[in-house]
Amino acid sequence: MSHLWQLAAKRTLTFLDPIGHHIDLGWKIDFKNTIICVTSNLGSDILALPSSIASDGSVTSSAKTVILDIAEHHFPPELTNRLDT
Repeated sequence: MSHLWQLAAKRTLTFLDPIGHHIDLGWKIDFKNTIICVTSNLGSDILALPSSIASDGSVTSSAKTVILDIAEHHFPPELTNRLDT
C-alpha cells in the first residue's frame, strides 16, 4: 500500500473512532450518526465486464465478492471491517 493510501486510511479510521474527538472549545464531537462515502477505482475493470451486471442493472454477487477481495488487499483490515456494503 502506498504512503498516501496509508495516510488516508489512518485519517478515516480516526473519524470512525467510537471515543470521539475534542475540539478547542471543549466540545466533544463524534461521527456515530454520520455517513462517510468512500470512493475508489478499485474493481472498475471488473464492473466494466458485461457479466458483472445482472439483467435488472444490479451488480452480481460474484462481481461484488471479487471487488471486496480487491479492496481487502489494498486497505488495512481496521478499515475494511468497518465498511458496510
